[in-house]
Amino acid sequence: MTDTTCIDGGDESVEHVTGAPRIDWGEASADDTSDASLDDRDDASTDATGDEPAEASDPAPRIDLIDVLDQARAENDYLAEFTLTGASGEELDFSHIEFEDVTFSGCRLSACDFSAASFSSVTFQDCDLSNCRFAGSYWKASAFEGTKAVGCDFTKSMIVRTRWAKTLLRYANLYETRWDDCALSSCDLSEACLAAVRFKKTRFSDCMLVRAELVRTSLDGIDLSTCDISGIVLSETRAELRGAKVSALQAVELARLMGVEIVS
Repeated sequence: MTDTTCIDGGDESVEHVTGAPRIDWGEASADDTSDASLDDRDDASTDATGDEPAEASDPAPRIDLIDVLDQARAENDYLAEFTLTGASGEELDFSHIEFEDVTFSGCRLSACDFSAASFSSVTFQDCDLSNCRFAGSYWKASAFEGTKAVGCDFTKSMIVRTRWAKTLLRYANLYETRWDDCALSSCDLSEACLAAVRFKKTRFSDCMLVRAELVRTSLDGIDLSTCDISGIVLSETRAELRGAKVSALQAVELARLMGVEIVS
């Protein structure tokens, strides 16, 4: 398994489950333009209706994330009813800020610090959050959609009624996170650390959990039948799998891992 930033779970031994163009407009010659009269040029300055052409509107001003941060700090670390589109920044400090009804769309926030931040009705859509820190954060009624969160640190975060769709979480550290009434669909958590996690009413659909670490994480009642769980890392007793729901093919592979001989 590729190294993750997972906190060591102690002396428990672990085993792997095997399973499941630029456009050339050309140049007008001198002959093409020499016959053009002043009247012709005046006529060209108006449209077919005789009205003067509308002036081009100015492009939307680029959002300065430093200004956004200053605004939040001036409001006692609070930012609400705000939309950030196409913003980018690296290693910015958003720690301890309370975000409420905020949308991040098409943003690139690399290695930024969101530690101990609070997110309520917040959406990250088509963003790149690679290597950001969310340790100790709180999430409620929020969503990740088509977002890249490779190597993000969510350790000891609380995640409630939050939806994750088509989100890339490879190598993410989710150690000791708490999940309540969440849904993950078509997400990639390959080689992520999910050790000592508590799941409550959490649903997985078509997710990749290849070589993910699940030591001391109970999967009781969780349906993994549509997920790829090949190579998941478990404790020696494989107690994490007790009560999990798997497909027939996954069951055969898990049975072999546990020393059960399958006969035809």
